[in-house]
Amino acid sequence: MAHVTNRTWMPAQIDELRQLVEAGASPVKAAARLKRSTTSVQIKAKDLGYPFADKRVLKRRRLMREAEVRRKLGLA
Repeated sequence: MAHVTNRTWMPAQIDELRQLVEAGASPVKAAARLKRSTTSVQIKAKDLGYPFADKRVLKRRRLMREAEVRRKLGLA
């Protein structure tokens, strides 16, 4: 498969990227959704002023949600 470079960002893709970042998507999920590399979506998001949350922050949020579910189910 050929490696594609210098693909321009369409306005619809930029809007979708912004929505994904605001929704808390990871760079990997955003890259898959937009069919671009993880690095390219991270750079574009940062250039637009919508950087992705730090991996540690995302992990902390996920663990907190899981702990809450366990508490509600009476497992913790």
